Amino acid sequence: MTTMRCPFGCISEIPRRELLFPMIKCRQCHRRSASSAFGEMNESTSVAISTPNQALAYHNRMTTPSAQNSIDTAIMARIETLMGLTSKWYTRKSDRTNKIRNIYSAVIRCCMSAELTTNFDTKSLHLLLNSGAFKNMWHLGPDLEDEYTADRDKAEVMAFADYNKAIRDQNLLYADDSGHLDMRIKGDDRPGYMVLNVGNPIAGGAPMYGMSYVIYHDHVKMRATFTATDTVQMNKSQPISCDDAVSFGHLSQLLLKMSDAKLTELCKIATGTTASINRESDFIEAQSWGKISLSKDIRAFVIYMPDIERCRVAPNGHKMLPGPIKKTAPNSSARTEFFTFQLQRLRSFCAEKNIKLHFEHMQTGQYMSTLQPRPRLMAPAIL
Repeated sequence: MTTMRCPFGCISEIPRRELLFPMIKCRQCHRRSASSAFGEMNESTSVAISTPNQALAYHNRMTTPSAQNSIDTAIMARIETLMGLTSKWYTRKSDRTNKIRNIYSAVIRCCMSAELTTNFDTKSLHLLLNSGAFKNMWHLGPDLEDEYTADRDKAEVMAFADYNKAIRDQNLLYADDSGHLDMRIKGDDRPGYMVLNVGNPIAGGAPMYGMSYVIYHDHVKMRATFTATDTVQMNKSQPISCDDAVSFGHLSQLLLKMSDAKLTELCKIATGTTASINRESDFIEAQSWGKISLSKDIRAFVIYMPDIERCRVAPNGHKMLPGPIKKTAPNSSARTEFFTFQLQRLRSFCAEKNIKLHFEHMQTGQYMSTLQPRPRLMAPAIL
């Protein structure tokens, strides 16, 4: 088997003998294309890409019809309690059961249709454009003595080692003969992090990590795993395991593991009974496997402009800015020109790659909480 990317962005394993045929059918989107249009993934990426497939196979084995019926019954019992659908509201039990089942179905549809997003600090836009791809902390070289580094590694090993041999075989740290600490983890074998933006609120799935964000093409969902909330926090509350990470085809199982607050919010979003989102509640975390390319995997950029204005007039710039720009005076022409140039770079990049682009100016408080529909995203014209 060889891991290949189809012309539409899907990644799947294809038997080598099929690569000799003039046409190949993608295992993910089921579209047929010329074999020459498929691209082979490198070895380390190939190992990582298999993780969602292993998760899918595991939960397919574990979720028998009777097991799925038990899961559905447990979730609907929680929905009945959380939404206050007690017997006094309905004269017949069948009416109540149908109401609960409809809410459950609406929640699943809402999750399946949700955008996959990654929020980022607007001031780091130039770093993102320079790299051409989203990188995880292992690519960037984490602080090996930082507590979060150890927590993140432990959570990833606990959740994904059963699905991913590369993670299973790696040790976070080792000491050479002189006692110097080094890292054996390869960034390509570890996931990047996203959020399933249920309800598609205008600020993205996790604006606490940055007010701007990207929206991924749906094919990225097929090479991602999902957990009910942040994996590090899950592992701190109780040990996480491979049971907690599911593929896109088993999203319903996450509802069992969600907090009451989050499940209640999802029910309200799915039924249209709320116009705001509580950022204090959990988010559905997605773990992407393999390289995330800005040109091939990103559908849209949403840039939060008040961030740039605040940084432009800030007394001390920002640590993410290049050194010379960081030292410039507030509201200086050099700082203004820097941001103008980065936005022009982004416009040109999006126009060239047919990526949609939106500049948002909404006030921060409303931006963070509203479920107001986002304006239709458009690809910028080539200048």
